[in-house]
Amino acid sequence: MFETFLDDDGSIKDIAHSAEIISAIRQNQSAMDRYCDRIETAQREIPSSIEAHLCDEDRDRLDTNFIRLKNLIKLNFPIVIGIGALVGICLTGSVMVCNSATNKRHKYEQRIKELDRWHQENAEAISFGQFYRENYPKKYREWQTGRWQQDIAYRDSLIRTHSLDRTKL
Repeated sequence: MFETFLDDDGSIKDIAHSAEIISAIRQNQSAMDRYCDRIETAQREIPSSIEAHLCDEDRDRLDTNFIRLKNLIKLNFPIVIGIGALVGICLTGSVMVCNSATNKRHKYEQRIKELDRWHQENAEAISFGQFYRENYPKKYREWQTGRWQQDIAYRDSLIRTHSLDRTKL
């Protein structure tokens, strides 16, 4: 079609050659009709259904490929036991973790109760310590670092060495 309408340089040919154009269109139409006829005949030749007959050997092979109930039990029984064991292990583990968490919670609750009771019993000493820390920070630091314990130990050792009880022996 392009050869009919266009020159080699790409310009449009003179329309005076209309007989050539009409013959090219007719050739193109006849070629399309032939291809459509071929497609229609090919579609008619495609079968809509197929009949297949199996021989006895193929029928036996197909029958053995289907799983029977006892084969199903033989195959799935180990799988079911394995899954059951896995679920049992998971449940046992979760119960053990739950029990240990409950025991720890109980121990922590007891410890908290003991600390609350200790805090109530020693409330006066704690308030005195806070008072001492706020009003006498230098002495509190010495007490906190343990220097007072060294001083008491030194004093006690002096008392023991110079006591009259030692000279009585």
